[in-house]
Amino acid sequence: MRGSFNFFIVVVTLCASGWALADIPYDTNYFSVQEAEVTSLGEVDLDGEDLSYSTFAYDGRCSGKEEKREAGSKAGGIEKPSFPSPGGPLTPTPGLPGPIVPTLPSPTIPSLPTPGVGGSLVGDLTRIINIGKMIWNIVESNKPVTNLVTERAYAMPSGITCWTSLENWSRPKAQAYQIAYKNLYGAKVASLNMKVIYYHNGQLKGKGRFLANVTVVPKQVDVKWGFKLHAQVVTEEPINLASEEDPVAGMGVGVTWKVESVLQDKIQTLNLFVDGLGHLDQL
Repeated sequence: MRGSFNFFIVVVTLCASGWALADIPYDTNYFSVQEAEVTSLGEVDLDGEDLSYSTFAYDGRCSGKEEKREAGSKAGGIEKPSFPSPGGPLTPTPGLPGPIVPTLPSPTIPSLPTPGVGGSLVGDLTRIINIGKMIWNIVESNKPVTNLVTERAYAMPSGITCWTSLENWSRPKAQAYQIAYKNLYGAKVASLNMKVIYYHNGQLKGKGRFLANVTVVPKQVDVKWGFKLHAQVVTEEPINLASEEDPVAGMGVGVTWKVESVLQDKIQTLNLFVDGLGHLDQL
């Protein structure tokens, strides 16, 4: 009986403690955030990690099995077949006509286009499409997403399957941005540093200005206790900013993030626009 009474006291004490904790108000000034401060840090250099995200080496559309053919198959990738020579001259038999030697037609070697590194060169300049991703996460529950080897968008002529089939690409460019949240005390509680990376100026047989490897790389994520940060990239359908004969690709890129606390969820978006001439503008 005494043991049951002690158990009853323990249960009542724990319940009372739980009720007391539930009644404790949260610090509104700490858990409430102001509007995000978005700062453009300007054009920056790419480091080794950035280049690993933007290189075609990890792109499934440009795999090794599609690599450029060597000079040994210059005739459209098909080597001219060889025929064995006869074992020696044929001697005619007296009184019989000489041997009939059939004349074989020369083999016809089809002329095939030599592709670039993977993909096809048969592209339609009048249609610009994204052969890559349209939506992907870059931060999940305060952690940067590191599997970005395939998370890239493209603005390419329809029919092109690998960006390296195009020519005259410019060196990759990168623009850095910082997103920061402060609570009502003025203390920074969440921040994200990122780079927007892209190739521009790609041409198909001297025509057009196209985009490749458009991506957003999270460089640093810093989130204080009591908060969670998530971020994702959403790209729009590419458009043509010039003529059908000599198009200039353009693409909208949005970075949307959400900050969560026990009192508040806040969602904001950074809208950008990149074009095949190399311009990156904040909208």
